[in-house]
Amino acid sequence: MEENSQNTPRAKKKTARLTYVNIDEWIARFRLAFTNGKLPEILSVMQTVGYTEERLDGYLEQTNELETKNQRQKKEYSEQYAETDSFETLRVELSKQFRKHRALVKILFKGDVGATTLLRLNDEPTPLPMPLGYSCLPIFTRKSKTILNCLPKCKR
Repeated sequence: MEENSQNTPRAKKKTARLTYVNIDEWIARFRLAFTNGKLPEILSVMQTVGYTEERLDGYLEQTNELETKNQRQKKEYSEQYAETDSFETLRVELSKQFRKHRALVKILFKGDVGATTLLRLNDEPTPLPMPLGYSCLPIFTRKSKTILNCLPKCKR
């Protein structure tokens, strides 16, 4: 005989455990539990299992510290997201400049097969350029016999 697992208390507990509770909700629950634990009618029962008012005050203080750290983390995350947005905006602007200058370099080195190959001017351009300092490529031109650096401040 099979028992319907949806009607058992165990199945209900299992689904309750799978629900997400954010940290703000946990902090509110901790604060409520520790504050209510200090009420006279509850404290007498709590003392029988070893929870003193000082211990509950310590837990409440830790809860306050947790809330402070959580708020600080939220603030830092919001600042980080704002900086990421500004970085993305700047990166898109640089990408436009990069494509413009790439087109000008294509015109400049139109007859120089070596420079065109070395600079990969005939390749499909990348969607966005790599950040400065990530690649450094010496460029030789047959006409001028000089070495140009693709990035002015490369780490060598």
